Amino acid sequence: MKKRINFTGRRKLAAEHIEIRVQKPEGQKYPTFTASIAPAAMDGLDKDARVYIEPYVVSSSMRFDFGTVSQPQVPAETLLSELDREESFLFRVKVVDESGHVGKILADASGIRPKDADDDGINRKSLFPVQWLDLGERIWRVDLNPHTGPVLQATTKVPELPTKLKNDPLLQGTIYPQAFREVLWFLVREEEIDDDLPWVQNWRDFISKLTGINLDEETPEDDEEREQFVEDAVKAFSGQHNFASRAKQFEEVVA
Repeated sequence: MKKRINFTGRRKLAAEHIEIRVQKPEGQKYPTFTASIAPAAMDGLDKDARVYIEPYVVSSSMRFDFGTVSQPQVPAETLLSELDREESFLFRVKVVDESGHVGKILADASGIRPKDADDDGINRKSLFPVQWLDLGERIWRVDLNPHTGPVLQATTKVPELPTKLKNDPLLQGTIYPQAFREVLWFLVREEEIDDDLPWVQNWRDFISKLTGINLDEETPEDDEEREQFVEDAVKAFSGQHNFASRAKQFEEVVA
């Protein structure tokens, strides 16, 4: 196993200190957002540094000025009008020292998923969100983006698929372990992943609880170790959900 070291010089803001909510007022074309950052997130940072919040999709982004560390100020308007699409945008927060000729990022956080305006905080965002798209003749695939995290994409051509995927353990057992396998390989092979992104930490926490292996401290170093790690994790995941046993029971009930 290879030890992991974070060489980034800038400070990472803890995602749990940042809350962003998105809403789309009735009759309005574009959504807006509100943001709050706990004072603890800014401890020790230059009080005159500026705070920016940037909603983004892979190919487009916007920037909103939220004042300074010592004097936060909410913009008059937070209309998300310049993003390519609104279904899967994320947010990043940057604290920037602009006292010099070139701004210096003192701290940041990326990959922050917004909450819905009516989210009371009880229902957690999915670790592996499902996105319904026209996939041609494919039923499903996994979109692996190192910045925004993995998304399970499924076809819109089968109207009953959302219900089946939610309730049918045979379909779940056919799709989810293989999709999980793809994410695992992505995590242990992709060297460009930012270890401090919230989605990375969420997945590593889940894997640690599932397998007892802390990927923040060590990762499989060669293909043989990786193969064994992935196989063990998929086996544990399938065992946790009892796909085969539940599918058998489901068929007996239906019959």
